[in-house]
Amino acid sequence: MSDLIARTKIVPPRRRPDLLSRQRLVDLFSDLLGHSLILLVAPAGYGKTCALIDFVHSKSIPVCWLALDLLDRDSYRFFASLIASIAQRFPDFGPPAQAALQSLVAGQSQLEQFVITLANALYDQADEDYLIIVDDYHLAADNDEINTFFSQFVQQMDERCHILLAARRLLALPDMPLLVARGYVSGLDFEDLAFSEEELQQLVLQNYGQSLSTGEAAELVKVTEGWITGLLLSAHSRLRNVPERVRRLRAAGVDLYDYLAQQVLDQQPCELREFLLRSSVLEEFNSDLCAEILEPAWLPDGVSWQRLIDEVLERNLFTVAVGDQGGWVRYHHLFQEFLHKQLVKEYPNDETVILQRLAAVYIERNEWERAYHCYQRLGDLQATVVLIEQAGLSLINGGRVLLLADWLDGIPGDLLQSRPLLLSLKGDVLGRKGEVQQALALLNQAEAALRAARKQIPLARTLVRRAIVYRLLGDYPNSLADGDQALALLGVDDQSPREHLAVKALALLAKGMSLYSIGELSDSIASLQEAMEINQMLEDTTGVATASMELAVTYTNGGYHAQALELYQFCLETQRRLASVSGQAIVLNNLAVLYHLQGDYVQALRCLEEAQEFARRSGYTRLVGFTLAGIGDLFADLELWKLAQKIFRQAWTTAHRVNERYLIVYLELALARMTGATGAWHEAFEHLSAASQLVLDRRSNYEWALYQLAMGRYYLAQQKADEAIAPLQDAQARFAQGGQPTEEALTHFLLAVAWQIVGESASVVQHLTRGLTIAFALESRHPLVVGLRNLSELIRQTQLEGVVREQAQHLATEIEAFERQIPTLSRQLRQSASPALTPLLLEAPPRLIIHALGRAEVIMDGKPVTTREWQTQVSRDILFCVLAHPNGLSKEEVGALFWPDATPNELKTRFKNALYRLRTALLPDVILFDDEIYRFNRVIDYEYDVEQFLNKAAEGDAATTPTLRIAAYESAIEHYRGPYLPDVEGAWVWTEREYLRRVFTETILTLVQLQFDTGDYRAALQSCQRALADDPCLEEAHRLAMRIYAAMGNRAAVARQYALCQQALRDEIDVPPSPQTEELYALLTQA
Repeated sequence: MSDLIARTKIVPPRRRPDLLSRQRLVDLFSDLLGHSLILLVAPAGYGKTCALIDFVHSKSIPVCWLALDLLDRDSYRFFASLIASIAQRFPDFGPPAQAALQSLVAGQSQLEQFVITLANALYDQADEDYLIIVDDYHLAADNDEINTFFSQFVQQMDERCHILLAARRLLALPDMPLLVARGYVSGLDFEDLAFSEEELQQLVLQNYGQSLSTGEAAELVKVTEGWITGLLLSAHSRLRNVPERVRRLRAAGVDLYDYLAQQVLDQQPCELREFLLRSSVLEEFNSDLCAEILEPAWLPDGVSWQRLIDEVLERNLFTVAVGDQGGWVRYHHLFQEFLHKQLVKEYPNDETVILQRLAAVYIERNEWERAYHCYQRLGDLQATVVLIEQAGLSLINGGRVLLLADWLDGIPGDLLQSRPLLLSLKGDVLGRKGEVQQALALLNQAEAALRAARKQIPLARTLVRRAIVYRLLGDYPNSLADGDQALALLGVDDQSPREHLAVKALALLAKGMSLYSIGELSDSIASLQEAMEINQMLEDTTGVATASMELAVTYTNGGYHAQALELYQFCLETQRRLASVSGQAIVLNNLAVLYHLQGDYVQALRCLEEAQEFARRSGYTRLVGFTLAGIGDLFADLELWKLAQKIFRQAWTTAHRVNERYLIVYLELALARMTGATGAWHEAFEHLSAASQLVLDRRSNYEWALYQLAMGRYYLAQQKADEAIAPLQDAQARFAQGGQPTEEALTHFLLAVAWQIVGESASVVQHLTRGLTIAFALESRHPLVVGLRNLSELIRQTQLEGVVREQAQHLATEIEAFERQIPTLSRQLRQSASPALTPLLLEAPPRLIIHALGRAEVIMDGKPVTTREWQTQVSRDILFCVLAHPNGLSKEEVGALFWPDATPNELKTRFKNALYRLRTALLPDVILFDDEIYRFNRVIDYEYDVEQFLNKAAEGDAATTPTLRIAAYESAIEHYRGPYLPDVEGAWVWTEREYLRRVFTETILTLVQLQFDTGDYRAALQSCQRALADDPCLEEAHRLAMRIYAAMGNRAAVARQYALCQQALRDEIDVPPSPQTEELYALLTQA
């Protein structure tokens, strides 16, 4: 639970003995639990909180309680309180919800994603109906974001969740008409809460030992309109005189509440009266807080603060005991407001003393918002400024940037200009909000003032903040200069104060990231390593994770893959432990890059898709762009140019939307390569030109080198070798300087091509030798293998000597092996891709698509193979037969299946002709012959629905969570479109057909059970119907459907399903249902 949240806010108050149980209201609340949103709306003093306490303690339904105060108008504080309230009942809900809140306040996600994350987390935790109560919701009802949250939350939650908002006035939630129309909303108002005559008689008898006649009770209810606070205030005086007094007061225009409260207050002993007035400033209090805040002189001799609190409770003076044990007390809001007005009137100086002391206590406890509220009530601007300076860093580290921004906006401009610490804080806030130019201006002012004042630590922190802003602007030299200045000012060692070390770690992190941006990898690694070690010493988990991530990225680009993988795994474990959705997205995206560099395409795609899902859930749009670029890279490697180009364009749109400069440069260069590969040279040049506009300032050596490399490739592809040499040489030198060995080696190989075209054989040998030397020092040569696919002949045939010659032959072999592997890799990516990628994959289908489930069909290069092209059906059926025998078949075995009566000579002729027709219709190498065995060539680019079905079923069997199992089984069922080869006869067909049908039946029944167990009844019924469409006599499917209908409370549907089962069995095989089905039906339909 957040330190911001007092437990007294999230624990239902105790049920006091004097609280009258009103069964009428308890029953009304119970009836309303059929709705998702319950509104309890009545003016102050009608007993909303008491009615809720009575209901909570009368029913066994799990309740999440949240009592609001004035500070909960802030969105972050409200959401943090709500999460703490729910986590009080469902502890495992807390971590993912807190992580989602951090993503929201950091600007990495939108409200919609936050709502969905909370809804999913609650769905996973709750297995029964539960109630979320927000008391005094009117205190936050003017916050549009909070209102929008509940409007969306109600619509996202399942039927087990019920939300009750108690407020003094009608609520204007967005979509309220829609919520009402859909039956989500119901509620109670003041007329429901108003006391009846009988309830008033019970209350007075229970708490005051007095008996009221029915007539007297009716008169009291009439003049007070059942207003419980008025009735209770009246009970402290002579009840029978109240009606006439109320009429006189109303006629004179006197406020009824103030008059009655004054009567109650004036009846108290002097010391208790003064305690009531002074303690009203404290909101919630216990004896310890009273001793800490209130003047000892205000305590009478021989009396303790606890004794005064006990007396307030004993006299029923409108208090509520809050907290786990009821040790804390608060006044009813109306009574507190009255007492406070009286205090200001009678003892105005006392309020100032109490608020000042209360603020000091809150500051000591780091309860910044409560302290700020005290100073706002005092109107003390100077104290507010000091508080913001003191609290600013803590608020930033806690993700409260927007709150700090609001506080800073409330400081007058002239005062802000005179406080360099505030200028620095505001510069930091604006930088985090993306307003970098305004941030730089303020940080410049702060830096000058702090330097003049010789305040070293604040100056160092300001320099670090400015270094970050410079890096965001792409001004790497100034970013590095500020980082170095900050480090020089600090001059710390391991014995330095914690604050000094924390600032040094930030300076090293900022410096390391800028060094990486300009390609200085070795220096970047040193800075990031030192930052990580300092954070480890400080036991700063977030700092360690951040530095580790940046270090892993740098290791990846430097070719140190083993070190990078170890750090990524550590970061991923950390982010999962913190339940950070956006944090996991970042790590998975970077981990995918590493897997890609190592040639593990399937693992890379899985990480990218998972990263993209996390990024979308958290609203981290910038990272969505990076994941799309990564997926495009995978398909570009496999020369699926059109598919890669479409994905890159999606990434390009996203990158421009969030103004992500580096990604825009990268995508312009990638699109130049894609369009060039398809011969669109003019379009390719336009992309290169766009990239040049972004990198011409050459602030980043690495970005400029990438651009020069792309220009060299562009000229080479058009046979303009002499124009390619200069940009390639420039790129090679910059990659060498920056420590990017993979890019440097690639550039050497391309220079070898250019010099070969020009005719400079010595330069060819020189660059090949250098490229090979670098390549064989890398942990993984895969990126080079991909980039050198067209150069294997040059590498193999150039006259080299010694070790380099062996390396050349080895590299050429690796390139050729990758070429052969491309169809297999393409197939693996298609099979492992999520449904979200399916529409895109349709644009780059495999060359050969084979369907055997439901009907036999073969599609070659996007066109169905016709009977005319097969010439005979046996040619087509041999394809399916060989597919059904993974170990292959001999010619004689094929003959036994298709021509059992043929002589050897007839078999030879028939088989030869059929095989020739098959290969002519498809591909020459579709059937391989090796060691007298004919096999299907599984290296070609193909897709076979039987394999897809079996693979997904096996994936579901191996999955470890219900969600993953359901997804895999659902995909398997989609591939099973009917019986195997329904138009083909033969023993081999029948065996395969029955095997696949058995797997289908087992899979879909398992799927139904999983959907049923997870409460997805609609999907479970649809799966049952799918199973019964395949086999109407499948009794287990009928039984499952009956159980599902019973769980839904639909006994009539249970009977209909049983009747369908009877009819199917009678029509198909003329037998009655099994005893197991009969027993289940009897059990489900018994009264």
